[in-house]
This record gives sequence, structure tokens and C-alpha cells, in this order.
Amino acid sequence: MNNLNNILYKIIDVAIPNRGIKRKINGFSILIPARWSKYFESDYESENMDYIKSYCKPNMLAFNIGAHLGFMSASMAHLVGADGKVYCFEPTPNTSKLLNSVIKLNHVANNVPPANTAAISKKGILEFFLAADKSSHSNSMASKNHHSRVPLKINATSIDDIVTENNIQQTDLIKIDAEGSEYDVLAGGFESIKRFNRGFTIHYKSEKMMEEIFCRTRNFFDVQLSF
Repeated sequence: MNNLNNILYKIIDVAIPNRGIKRKINGFSILIPARWSKYFESDYESENMDYIKSYCKPNMLAFNIGAHLGFMSASMAHLVGADGKVYCFEPTPNTSKLLNSVIKLNHVANNVPPANTAAISKKGILEFFLAADKSSHSNSMASKNHHSRVPLKINATSIDDIVTENNIQQTDLIKIDAEGSEYDVLAGGFESIKRFNRGFTIHYKSEKMMEEIFCRTRNFFDVQLSF
């Protein structure tokens, strides 16, 4: 069945090259590669998307940490407009390729610079654990022994480094969905967030996962409160 599906998707890709399948998700019309067009439910991440829709305005600059397949990145790009910017980070190689495809299909590449890297506390190389599913949103720095995990060495940077390197003078929104690495992400953006950030949306993970990557929940909230 999987082989048949792969053949069908290849036929669709040939029939509609560089066009994708249009989906309406939480009020946004988004083009998605045929193979992944049914991945998102029509109310995907509705609470987070409601916040993003109410908060993002033209000319804003946003960070999307854990950009996954690009639905939120493309949606945010439409909201901030041609003069805004959405810096998105997705360390998983296969997922990052899909992210790039979604960005190109939706014609937002000019204001969405994607990075196939992790955004954590500092620059360097780290061990990252991959799930078998190419589109999985649960790849992380935690091995999570209850899943089949494949370790991979990946590049890492931080929000503060990106701000400095690109001479960024504002950040208006930081969306974080880092599968337990939220503390590290916040720590790596401490100076930038203190200076000029105004909005957050954070996907908080379980205490068990946070502790597996050496972060207690108490520390996580201490960093937020210190802003």
C-alpha cells in the first residue's frame, strides 16, 4: 500500500509541479506538497493560531523555533507581510526540506529565511534524536527511549547570535515548539528578549522530558519570569 501511495503522489507531483494542494487551515489558505496535504487537520493548533492571528501585524519580525513542515511559518509570513520577517528554525533534515517546499509554494521565501539548524542556548554541534517518521514533530535532544530514535549530529545557534549576526533591531513574537528544549531556547535568546520582545507562544512539554535534557520545570519558569 505504501508503494502504491508513493507512486500516486509522484504522479500528482508531476501533474501539478510547483503548485501543491490548497488547504484551508484555521482560516488560512495554504499550499502544501501533495504527499503531505492531509497531514494538518482543518483546526490544527487552533488556540496557538488564534493567538498568532490576533498578535501578528504587518512589518513585525517573528521567530519560529521548531518550524516543522512550515504551516505556521507561511501563515505568519502572510500576517507580517512583505516588509516583515519570519526567521524559522527546523533542525531535522527531511522536515527542513519539506519546510522549504512549503515556503516556496506559498511565495513567502523573500521574508522567511529558513535555517536547517537548532536554536538553543549557544552555537555548536549537538546530538539530536530522530524518529523514524519523516514528518514527525517529536524529534528532539531527548532520546525518549519509548520511541525508536536515531542520533544525528546537527548544527546549533541561538536567538541572540542570529539577532547580532543580522543586526536585528526588533523581535515582536517568538513561537517555540522545541520538544522539551524550551528552556535552552529561552536561555539563548535572553538578551534579545530583554531588549525588545513582546509576544510569546510556547509549547510546554512534560516535566519528564524536560528533565531528560537536563532542565527542571522550575528553571524553565525562572527564565521566563526574569524577563
